[in-house]
Amino acid sequence: MAQGTVDHQGDWVKLSELPDRVRATMAQDLLASGDIESMLVDQTDSMYPMIGTVSLYVRAGDRECAQQLLEGFQH
Repeated sequence: MAQGTVDHQGDWVKLSELPDRVRATMAQDLLASGDIESMLVDQTDSMYPMIGTVSLYVRAGDRECAQQLLEGFQH
């Protein structure tokens, strides 16, 4: 599935909310290195990017492994 598309099967779960697109993309790259498919939903304001967050979604079956991969990243 391409980044940014929505799977209507309902098996995507929100893993995290990150403060900006840069950190979200870094987290997504880390997940990709572990063969975990992910999707970003950017909810930041286009005029004021410091307002809002970027949500990171993974497949429900990958959630536990993804959490372990990102454990040190977000702290």
